[in-house]
Amino acid sequence: QIHKIKHMTDYSKTIIKGTSVIFTSTLVTSIIAYLIKIFLARNLSISEFGLVSSIISLFGIFLILPGAGSGRAVAKLITEEKTKQNFKEIKTLIKTGFLTNLAISTILGLLFIIFSKQLATHYLHDPETAKYIVIYAMGFILTPTIGIFKSIFMGYKQSKNYSIIDFSKTLLTLIFVFIFIKLNFGLMGVILAYVLVYILPLILFYPLFIKKTFPNFHKINAGVKFEKAKKILSIGIPLTIASTAGVIFGYVDTAIITIFRSLEEVALYNISLPTIKIIWNFERALSVILLPVVIELWAKKDNIRFLNGIKKVYKYIFMIVAPIIIILVTYPELILNILFGPQYVGAANTVRILALASIIIIFSKINLSIITGISSPKKVGKAMLLGALLNLGLNIILIPKIGINGAAIATGISFSFILLYTNKELKNIANINYPIKNIMKIIIASIVSMGTIYFLKAIINLNVYLEAILVLSIAAIMYLFIIFTLKVVSKEEIKRLIRK
Repeated sequence: QIHKIKHMTDYSKTIIKGTSVIFTSTLVTSIIAYLIKIFLARNLSISEFGLVSSIISLFGIFLILPGAGSGRAVAKLITEEKTKQNFKEIKTLIKTGFLTNLAISTILGLLFIIFSKQLATHYLHDPETAKYIVIYAMGFILTPTIGIFKSIFMGYKQSKNYSIIDFSKTLLTLIFVFIFIKLNFGLMGVILAYVLVYILPLILFYPLFIKKTFPNFHKINAGVKFEKAKKILSIGIPLTIASTAGVIFGYVDTAIITIFRSLEEVALYNISLPTIKIIWNFERALSVILLPVVIELWAKKDNIRFLNGIKKVYKYIFMIVAPIIIILVTYPELILNILFGPQYVGAANTVRILALASIIIIFSKINLSIITGISSPKKVGKAMLLGALLNLGLNIILIPKIGINGAAIATGISFSFILLYTNKELKNIANINYPIKNIMKIIIASIVSMGTIYFLKAIINLNVYLEAILVLSIAAIMYLFIIFTLKVVSKEEIKRLIRK
């Protein structure tokens, strides 16, 4: 029994180490991606920025076909063959997987090129933008060059190598965008920057693959096998269907805004959502630690510590996120003006809606992580797919009528459904309940703090930046005072957390 517990602890440490590397890289990559949006918003017109966002979303919708499912299928099969030390089969999988995805991306890319004028006219509402679709389609064809390296590093469980791919791609995009904008290449330069990053993986990752991952790759004689392609697709197609939810939440809202509204609104929405996603990173950070610990406590049948730990997770995350939500609700105009410029202040109400929905979204994501750890990933897929389909339907209904605020409302309602669905599952699986008393206390502290902000804003007449600093400082003191007074958390509890 002691050996089993030690084994589980070591296993958890391994998972935490691997996921921590990926999370750190993902966090840095998200910050770089946000910097790209700030730079583009500052250097392109609002309609040009909207155009770039619409093109990225269009291709993003179809990106799952040559990537998401089959990529994970190749990784799974590589892992299986690696345990058998069957390197010839691994090489066959790599070559077959790459060429299969390349065939799919080539067919799709050529279709985009052939129908570029129609897409420019009916999707982007401007026939002159066809050239940008053609250029981006050329990069789309090359997406398997990145995907295959992801599959290889995932299959070999090389977390550092895997995590560096998206980081490098995003950093290079920022560098190319900066260079082309400064060289006055304009909008075409931006599109070229996004395309070039699909050409460089062979230069960047191929040497790493040969030296560190598969040194004997060229010494082994293995070809492409049709039956391997069939096996990859048989595993990959269900995974691709499961990935549909992520695509709907990630890209479809922008595509629907493009179709029914204006490129200016696309631009506003595409600075609102990334701004709010900064808050969602707290959940991602928490899941890095939460998931392995949940698996271990559940496996040990340590139900008391398991349930207490889950309640603390909900409490701490709400307590930390609430002040950030308050700032985004009360000062969105100031934040948008500082980061993106005055032309983007029109996104303020969308930021407010998404900020208020954030706690629902974060709790939903935590629930999904817990279910993944203690139950079936299929239940997670079902919850996400149903929520995504609801999101799609609401977007189609709300966006034509109320624009980007409709997209934000659709996101909030969809994740409310996911939250209710996952709550029911967790109640059935482990009898998990929320720490209602502490949540209500945090809500009281938040409402009082927000009321304080609006009251002070009404009576203080200072420079807008000095006012914000003064008002938010007073509100922060008020928030902390209430949190400690109502005993949501104690100083001793904080000290224990810091020591841990």
